Amino acid sequence: MFKSSIGNSPSNSTEGKLAELIQAELSILDGATVTTAELNILDGVTSTASELNLVDGLVADGIKGTSVKKIVAVPFLFSDQSTSGAWDSAVTIPDNAIITRCWYDVVTTFTGNGDDSSTIAISTEGANDMVTAVAIQTGTPFDAGMQEGIPQTDDPSTYVKMTSANNVTVTVAIVSTDTLLSAGSMVIFIEYVQSI
Repeated sequence: MFKSSIGNSPSNSTEGKLAELIQAELSILDGATVTTAELNILDGVTSTASELNLVDGLVADGIKGTSVKKIVAVPFLFSDQSTSGAWDSAVTIPDNAIITRCWYDVVTTFTGNGDDSSTIAISTEGANDMVTAVAIQTGTPFDAGMQEGIPQTDDPSTYVKMTSANNVTVTVAIVSTDTLLSAGSMVIFIEYVQSI
């Protein structure tokens, strides 16, 4: 059993209360066989036991034992890429990841400043692999609401396997009487598991 070095201070004094606190903390470690380095790894950790139990049995490469699906969220505003071009989200899907689903929440309908013939596409591994380029006109996948991308959980033939680490990209093509995107926002969700 650990003994406090403050020992015999009266329990109602500041020193006595400190001694009781130290004794209680040291008793928690009684019988522990951890090193200082191992304890320092936990310094600053705020996870609960339940949260830590979720990853029990996982290994660093994520492919042995239980694997956890990961989901990235990518917000996109029309002002991020209002003219023709590819917008790099800086959100990376790792090499050898298998994308099992893509969906997106169009918070505000996308519009152009003309006839809404401009297109938007979402990509990771290759052009149009998450969402094919389509005009933003009314009745398209860029109207407000929940929208599905190409990879679907229940259809493995739609999965996309990364051959290198790539960022999620949104490509805008301004066409016809549009000269730029004038409104629209969405959050893109991409779900994947790690393979080799």
